[in-house]
Amino acid sequence: MSAADELNKKMNSFGKSGAAARQPGGRPGGPGGYRDGPPAQLPKGYLDGGYFDDKGSVRKELIIDWAEQLARTFKDNGLYPSAMRNFFNKARAIESSPDFEKNFSNLREQVYAFVPLAAYQVGRKVVPECFGKFIEKNVSLATKDPTSYSRGFVQHFKCVLAYFVGFGGEKGGSR
Repeated sequence: MSAADELNKKMNSFGKSGAAARQPGGRPGGPGGYRDGPPAQLPKGYLDGGYFDDKGSVRKELIIDWAEQLARTFKDNGLYPSAMRNFFNKARAIESSPDFEKNFSNLREQVYAFVPLAAYQVGRKVVPECFGKFIEKNVSLATKDPTSYSRGFVQHFKCVLAYFVGFGGEKGGSR
């Protein structure tokens, strides 16, 4: 290998560590990494009826069924725990804003910004494509009003994160 080739190789891996430095394009295949084949999909009918039932209660699927399925999908497709936590922390920060209830319309742009951020992270192979679709689908519903954001999106995301950790998506998890 020529000196120029070695320099190019080093430059291409600059700032990467672990699997990203060893394998072009991000995480390796196999357990916990991105897989070959078609990308994972969101659950069938996911959020088609919105966050709430006809009585205004949060749908059970958000808390249990879909949350569990999504957590498994994200874990099996190599979602970095830190990436999931970063998105969740951003969501919680918006919800914790002092102007949240009365000026939600001013905070919507921060919620909309999740979509390009997720697309960027998908492109960098930090998050799998299915996580990008999860964010996109939720942002479209979460921006409706403060209740949809808090009781729908943030509550649902919190449950997905809880299952993710429980399935071993983060250090110390089991199952």
